[in-house]
Amino acid sequence: MNPEIISPTQPVPSEVAGTAPSEARTSLLGRALLALAALFVVVRALPILSFPLGRDQGTYLTIGQGLLEGKQLYRDLWDNKPPGIFYLYAGIAKLLGRAMWSAAVVDILLLLLISYFLFRFTETYLGRAGAAIAVMVHASWHGEMKYFWIAQPETFQVVCVLAGYLLMKRRGRWWKATSFAAGFVLGYACWLKYNGVAFLPFLLFLPFLDTRGLDKEPPRVSLTIPWRNWVTRAAFLTAGLAAAIGIVLAWIVFKGAWPAMREIQFKVLPRYAAMAIQRNPHYLLSVFARTNYYLGVWTLWATLAGLLVAWMRRDLRRFAPVFLAASLAYIATVMQVRLHDTTFRPATLSSPQYGRTSWSASMRALVPWQEISGNGAGGSPPAWFGSPLPTPFSGRFRTNLTN
Repeated sequence: MNPEIISPTQPVPSEVAGTAPSEARTSLLGRALLALAALFVVVRALPILSFPLGRDQGTYLTIGQGLLEGKQLYRDLWDNKPPGIFYLYAGIAKLLGRAMWSAAVVDILLLLLISYFLFRFTETYLGRAGAAIAVMVHASWHGEMKYFWIAQPETFQVVCVLAGYLLMKRRGRWWKATSFAAGFVLGYACWLKYNGVAFLPFLLFLPFLDTRGLDKEPPRVSLTIPWRNWVTRAAFLTAGLAAAIGIVLAWIVFKGAWPAMREIQFKVLPRYAAMAIQRNPHYLLSVFARTNYYLGVWTLWATLAGLLVAWMRRDLRRFAPVFLAASLAYIATVMQVRLHDTTFRPATLSSPQYGRTSWSASMRALVPWQEISGNGAGGSPPAWFGSPLPTPFSGRFRTNLTN
């Protein structure tokens, strides 16, 4: 018998699932919130259609059109970003042409995808009601953006990372194929922004992490599948990751653009990033200062307070997974070295670019990890209390996103 097929996933805690007498009422509330969340996302998405192309989107689309005309990236078409975003925009140019609204349509589709993936991710730990609230918070935050932040690399990256999580979590006879596919989309996320590699632990461990033991003495964690099956899954995921990286590199070499890419991506780009550290003798202090400025002091204190309260109230089983996701999103953000307001989008992806950079570009990327750290209308207060959910709407953060 294949244990991969019968191994259970981590159940939603009983506080979220509810008792038998209240199951019908809880289910009705969950369905109502789900319908409200779906309507809210659509309403928040519609104004994006009025957004024209920004500077970045125009560059992506121009290079994408050039690729369709047979020109080679980095050799005939220059930009210092990784190749992933340009291949995507080549597809956009093929389907929609160079219309002013093309990026807006794609951004709306990305928002709908992220909302669905975010719901699926959050529901596992916080229940349907909590997941619906997380989706509405993310949609509201996304709607605060201006035209120059839409359809950035980080947004695509968030879709890739969340999709990879759901693929890794699948059980059944196709688990080898889905594990390989999860690695493949993570590999493409790395081609969107190189910091995508920071989400490797997110796909390797979180889908199989059983955190119920964190609230016991002594605290412990375990896997919901046997270690042997986990190692096999990790091998298929790694194979998919290597395949995605290898295919793109092989294509660039085949087209004769490798010397130019090596010069731009692995010589010029590292020097450009290093300048941010070399010219700032207090770089580490500036990281803290920018984090505090863009995310807000209450976001940081609420997260730490939530961790403490979850530990005191024996609610770590629910808080730990979203805290781990938020931590990885923040690591991905800091890996970019040059920290702009958009780079902190993954922290709100958490909220999962150069414009929100990769997880916004990066931040935007993985889906508001901080916005999903609340449990909404289900469960005990600790996870909700520790959520940075309200803070992305603080004055300073909103000002930097919209101005």
